[in-house]
Amino acid sequence: MARVKAKPLGYVEEAAEGARLSGRAFLLATYYVRERERLNRVRAVLHAIARPEDHEAVLREAERVYLRHKHAFEDAPSSSHLLRAWTNVLLEATEKVERDRRDAALYAAVAASPSREDREWADGAACTAGMRWREN
Repeated sequence: MARVKAKPLGYVEEAAEGARLSGRAFLLATYYVRERERLNRVRAVLHAIARPEDHEAVLREAERVYLRHKHAFEDAPSSSHLLRAWTNVLLEATEKVERDRRDAALYAAVAASPSREDREWADGAACTAGMRWREN
């Protein structure tokens, strides 16, 4: 008789667990829908990276991001929270590396065609450095 009474209780507990897990799945799905544009951008960047050094840069940056947001992993109440935290690490690291690559290309373009003011500044700096070198 006790087993018969315990069965409905077990069903209720299983249903409650299923509802809790489906709620987490729903939250995870809404997270990915909300971040889909960012995910697509990062996916395209990762596919476009051809040099191994750039892949290594993403991994190094991911390590830094992980260390900055370590608490998100330590305090993750569920696997979906952990999955979101890892996804954020990859997104943030890839975006940072892409931003750095883009900025480096812009700086290189500016350096390739310096303005008159840039040349005057560089000449002045070289002159000052030369005078200091002679004084020492």
